[in-house]
Amino acid sequence: MSRGSFALALAGLLTVGTLAANPARRDNHERWRRLHPVPLTPELARWFLPGGLGYEPGAEPPPPGPRAFLTRTFYGVDSLDGGEWARRNGLGPGLQFSHNLANVFRPELFDTHPEFFALIDGERSRPRPTRINWNPELGTPESAAFAARAANAHFDANPEALSFSVGINDALRYGDSEATRRWVYPPRYFRQMPVYSDLVFNFTNSVAAQVAEKRPDKLIGALAYYWTEQVPDFPLHPQVVPFLTADRSQLFNPAFRREESALQQAWAQKGTHRLGLYDYIYGYGFLVPRIHTTTLARHLRDARRTGFTDYFAELNSNWGLDGPQPWLVAQLLQDPEQSPRALLAEYYRRYFRSAAGPMRAFYEKCEALWAGQGGPVYWLKHYRNDSQAALFPPEARRRLRAHLDAAARAAADAGDEKAAARVALVSAAFSVSERYVEFNEAREALGRAVLAAGGGDEKALADLSSLRAADRTTRLAFVETVALVRKAQPYAMAPTIPVDFARADWGPSADWLLAGGKLEAGRELLADAGWMGARRPDLRMAGLLYEPGLTEPWVARTEPWEGLIAELRGDGTDLRILRLENNRTSAFEQGLVCPPTGSGTASWEVSVRISPTSQVLFRVLWYDAYQAPCGETTVQIPAGEWKGVVPVIPLVPPSNAFFLGFSLNLLHQQRGDWLEIRNVSLKWRD
Repeated sequence: MSRGSFALALAGLLTVGTLAANPARRDNHERWRRLHPVPLTPELARWFLPGGLGYEPGAEPPPPGPRAFLTRTFYGVDSLDGGEWARRNGLGPGLQFSHNLANVFRPELFDTHPEFFALIDGERSRPRPTRINWNPELGTPESAAFAARAANAHFDANPEALSFSVGINDALRYGDSEATRRWVYPPRYFRQMPVYSDLVFNFTNSVAAQVAEKRPDKLIGALAYYWTEQVPDFPLHPQVVPFLTADRSQLFNPAFRREESALQQAWAQKGTHRLGLYDYIYGYGFLVPRIHTTTLARHLRDARRTGFTDYFAELNSNWGLDGPQPWLVAQLLQDPEQSPRALLAEYYRRYFRSAAGPMRAFYEKCEALWAGQGGPVYWLKHYRNDSQAALFPPEARRRLRAHLDAAARAAADAGDEKAAARVALVSAAFSVSERYVEFNEAREALGRAVLAAGGGDEKALADLSSLRAADRTTRLAFVETVALVRKAQPYAMAPTIPVDFARADWGPSADWLLAGGKLEAGRELLADAGWMGARRPDLRMAGLLYEPGLTEPWVARTEPWEGLIAELRGDGTDLRILRLENNRTSAFEQGLVCPPTGSGTASWEVSVRISPTSQVLFRVLWYDAYQAPCGETTVQIPAGEWKGVVPVIPLVPPSNAFFLGFSLNLLHQQRGDWLEIRNVSLKWRD
């Protein structure tokens, strides 16, 4: 395989991004969950979670009243116990509405109907079977007619089915055809994201209208998600059921709460018979408590009053950290007018029993810490991001641990074995939080010292040895605690892809500096390391930037975003500078063949301003001859402002390394953040 073709093959492997920007991440999660099932029986489910209100285990739950949401579904809960907890708490199957266009417009359809696929760079784009980073051509009547035939075929084969989904793929490439541009150009933005609601819901309306000719009782499900959260400029067909997404864990922010309330009211005026809510009440992606019961309760009550009728949430709970949150939501879905305070009182009384008081104090403190976070609001804030660690500083952790200790004593004094076991579950899960935050604090301190020492700061260099020891000790404690808790309490934490929270590692760079490392001469492996060659044109679709034009053989991708700047500056007579502002998710990378012998160093000159939740990662990834990952070194630049620092990653390839990927990843840049990179280099000594 050539160097250039390998660079293209790496395009989906190197990027670190949100699920919207990289749907393969969701596939990886599903694969991980299947390979690491939680061995939990219905008996254990009854042990660690209370059932519904007013009935005993094994009894049927009471029928929901007229104020209930019509469908109530949690994704990620049935895998625990075959659906027993969900059934006993009034949950069940939901409508079909989620990502489905890849199943309607199968990639093999391209051979006979290329017009159903997106126009990109002047050509219809053939989807790769293994990746869903595309949406079909949605602007033509022919595409809507084809989807309507698929819906009718589904109802023919499944006459009992109530709904069929034409939910957009978890992807952002819609193409650049005239039929698409008429709905989305010139670009406009909502929550800094391009607005594609008119394009998507015109298509959805057309599908619903054609299905309604034969089946006026069937529903067409859709996603009001990411680029389609804003209401379209026209009414919806009554049989369309849009599910509106948002990160409602941020509803403690008054401005966001007002914006979300107005948005929900606008959707309720679009003429549909039913409206869905889509929440993220993780769990998965977090190693700290993400408690926001107050905002969830208020939002469910207000949304039901506004006219929302159906509910879906991604759960994948950390049962040892999330406490009453999933249970409370399940009860409120049956009647959102119930008092959340009364429900929570019942939860603590029934579940934690003799330890109810200190456990309530524990969770209320966790919720206060979550609600006290500053900074801007954005979708899935802190998800799979080390920024979450800063929400639990040392004094807060000590107070939370004191509440858990008090709860353990109360259960022991009462001889209450069941309460003691339930407190132990939470205590074990929170020990992961403690070790994780301690590790992240040590790792960040080491990173700051490495950058300062590399710039000639003698005090930082003198401190480096002790900081490296702390980093090594806390990393080991974190990894060991995760393993022990997963073994002893497998349902305490959702299965987590380990690389999420242990990826960044300044240890090799610190060791290199402590050994007197200096950048030395060697042969440059990167092609056009200084970006001095001819620039390729930007790839734009409907006025949006998708691939900034770097030079061959560099690969660049970015997520279109309001105010996005991703460009090479300079005329080519001096080393060019890559300038980045308002980047949501971007990657700049090169793939190449690893030399069979020797070692090297990767380095960059960086000037940057980084907000606390932004991520700037430099990565070197190793792959074997079959392109399977076999090693990685990643560093994350700490938040703050840095001028002209030069991170250095020493490179010692694994014995089976055949390729390597050299990458910059940037996520969640906030207003006022910026990044400039120059003098990129990968020097090798055989």
